[in-house]
Amino acid sequence: MSIPIELTAQQRISLENLVAVQTGKTGDLRIYFNLLEKLKTDRKYKRRLIVVLPGGSEIWNEEALAIEPRVTLHLEQEEVDKVKELLDRWERFTTSDLLWVNPLKMCLGNLEISAATTRGKKTAT
Repeated sequence: MSIPIELTAQQRISLENLVAVQTGKTGDLRIYFNLLEKLKTDRKYKRRLIVVLPGGSEIWNEEALAIEPRVTLHLEQEEVDKVKELLDRWERFTTSDLLWVNPLKMCLGNLEISAATTRGKKTAT
């Protein structure tokens, strides 16, 4: 059963970049590979949302991000678990990353609350 996850463009691109650099055991990499296939964006999409400065550094195009629609990805439970694990253990986040990490972690945390509530409900027969 897939789980719908709604992502902003910034979350999607940032998570794509984060997942793409993971190393590990083949079982973990298989999950990351499948996740990466769902997150994948093309260069044209990224060029619209990221500005490359003369020195080569990149910044977000805030105006483009503001009007870019959210996307809903359908992830398997093991993929959701890997994203949560990755967001908890990654040690190279910067303060500005919290702008996309914290809302994503809250969304993933709400999935747990929703699932627990659903499990506790009795269904009519």
